[in-house]
This record gives sequence, C-alpha cells and structure tokens, in this order.
Amino acid sequence: MLADSRSDAGATAACSRSSPTRGSWGPERVFDELTKALKDPADFVDFDLPSALKEWKLGYYIPIKRNVYLTKKRVEDDGIFCSCSLSSGSSVTCGKDCQCGMLFSCCSSNCKCENNCANKSFQLRPLFKTKLIKV
Repeated sequence: MLADSRSDAGATAACSRSSPTRGSWGPERVFDELTKALKDPADFVDFDLPSALKEWKLGYYIPIKRNVYLTKKRVEDDGIFCSCSLSSGSSVTCGKDCQCGMLFSCCSSNCKCENNCANKSFQLRPLFKTKLIKV
C-alpha cells in the first residue's frame, strides 16, 4: 500500500511538470529548460562538415568576358496573335471575346484585324510632343 502511494505521488509530480499551465511555458522558458540539460561544456558539439564535402573540389571553369547567347534573337514584334474576325453589325474586332484581351494583354501591332482592332491601346495611344530640359 505504501509503494502504491509513492508511485501515485511520483506520477502526480511528473504530470505537473509535463503539463504546465497555459502561459507559463513561453519560448524563453522552453529554451532555458533545454539548456539546463547541457550545463557541461563537454556536451556541446562544434559544427563540422561531413568529410565528403571537405574533400569535394570545384569543377574546372573558365571566366568569360562577354555573354554568348545560344538562342536566336527574337523578331521585334513576335507577340501573341488572336483569332478574332470582324462580325456582322460591328465595326471593330477584338472585343470581349478576344484571346489577347482575356489574357490582359494588347494585340500585337501585326494583328490580323489591322485598323479594326480595338485591343491596341499602346500602339494607337496619342503621342505627346516632348522636349529635353537640361538642369
């Protein structure tokens, strides 16, 4: 009977330590509890890279003086094209059903709709005269 009461007391103490009240276990307290177990400096281990990484050597390389592009230079106006056509009763094309408009982009300047295209806001915007001001 005495042994049972001792084991119950130990279980109660263990439960009170493992289930603290809310708010008493902040990040600082958790860190303090973890570092208490490592009081002996011999327990600390310095970081060390694995030996395979220490023996690994960089590959051979040649510094370059300029970039060499392996792809062909794109044509200046190689944009996306829609498949809109002039519908009866409408004087403009590329309206709400335009594929370019659905992608929130303007039609290319080479659009098949030519001057009837209503989705060329950048190409058809009015240009203002500007002058250079030297400061």
